[in-house]
Amino acid sequence: MKHASSTSNAATGHTQVPTIHRLTAIRRGAMSGRLAMCAIALFASIAVATVDGPDQADVQKILQQADSATRNVRAVEYDVEYYATGEYAERVPKVHARVLARQGRRGFFSNPLAGAEEKTPDAFRFAGTVDAPEGVRRSFDVSTDGRQVVSIETESRSYVFGNEDASPLITQVKPLFMLEFFHPTPFHDEINGKTLRYEGVQKIGDVDCDVIYVGYQRDYLDARWYFGCEDHLPRRVDRVRFRGTAPIGELVLEIHDLNTTPSFDADAFAPPPPPGFEQRSFTAGKRRLKRGDAAPDFTLKSPDGTTVQLSALRGNVVVLDFWSTWCLPCKLSMPQLQSLHEKYANQPVKVFGLNCWDKDGDPARLMADMKYSYGLLLKADDVAREYGVESIPAVFVVDAEGRVCFTQSGVVPSLERKIDRAIRRALQSVEKDDE
Repeated sequence: MKHASSTSNAATGHTQVPTIHRLTAIRRGAMSGRLAMCAIALFASIAVATVDGPDQADVQKILQQADSATRNVRAVEYDVEYYATGEYAERVPKVHARVLARQGRRGFFSNPLAGAEEKTPDAFRFAGTVDAPEGVRRSFDVSTDGRQVVSIETESRSYVFGNEDASPLITQVKPLFMLEFFHPTPFHDEINGKTLRYEGVQKIGDVDCDVIYVGYQRDYLDARWYFGCEDHLPRRVDRVRFRGTAPIGELVLEIHDLNTTPSFDADAFAPPPPPGFEQRSFTAGKRRLKRGDAAPDFTLKSPDGTTVQLSALRGNVVVLDFWSTWCLPCKLSMPQLQSLHEKYANQPVKVFGLNCWDKDGDPARLMADMKYSYGLLLKADDVAREYGVESIPAVFVVDAEGRVCFTQSGVVPSLERKIDRAIRRALQSVEKDDE
């Protein structure tokens, strides 16, 4: 979520204002192929799922009720916890935040300013804290009223603002928003899951919830959902992570004190600058590299002084992740990069974290403490500029011929799967060339 300067860099999800009472969330912008009319047709055509536990009608009824209730939501206010279990438990920082969101038009979050011309555009705010390694607690406060984005950066005492170019500032906090709240067909994929299993009732906070495990049509994309028994609204989702076919942990999004009829203050989504904070506009860097572009060459050093040159790795598929020690979304994506590093350890695939925009952090120590063993390259600010990085984390996959074959800004639940697919495609191209 940033630009080429360290100013906006801190906005990547580590900013906060102590006086903030509530936070905003993101919105789901373009539907990415899940149009409502298509969804209606699919309901009638997709095969019935295998259901374990109570009879199929009960599980389907719970999901249908959840879909209907969630589709009626137009605004939310809630506390959120984001954390991990299993192998990821010690690697993913715990996040506590307040989320505010007001929907102006139906659609899931992509570009928060896409509806800026509308009379009542979508609006979001996120404010909270991140429990980083070694007991360090970071804060953040990022918001948009649909017309401009604001990031209040407590650590640097900066008030960063911008229009559509600044949308990366808020995109980074997407993992903290329950995207289904603003989706036209919130639980279409779950209703049409390959396997559905009822797991009983469990309390989330003080709310009794029906628990349903979903095996989606796509393998190894499982999740466990918790729906309020009375209001049928989602209170928690556990996204199951796999290594091969074995589940190794979960990324958990859990919400409390959900309010679907909130009353927002006039400046809730456009907070004024705190006293004494420096005000500056968001500035974008170079054009971000796209698929098919030649990856700019670079030479960087690892913590032990070893020199790594990108062009010298020609013939390998290279994964580059631009990150910083203070960046919350960066830390959320790192376990996925470690998993890919381990998966392709015996193949011509190299994974590197390129540390940038980091003045006071100790990236080598953080990676050692978290037991990450993929490559680390230091002082990559200039390289980030050459690659057009505006926000971190920013991932690029470079094929064996030195061309970019995949890019991703920010962290999403499907990040590992997307990178994995890009790696496999690049490796297949190498194999064809060898033939």
